[in-house]
Amino acid sequence: MHNLTAKEYDAYIRAKLMEDAEEIALGRTV
Repeated sequence: MHNLTAKEYDAYIRAKLMEDAEEIALGRTV
């Protein structure tokens, strides 16, 4: 993985959390 800026890293984490939250909300497990 290439080095991310703090802004890019923050955006990545937010997107990951949103994906996880959607899966939980839909009752799916990873």
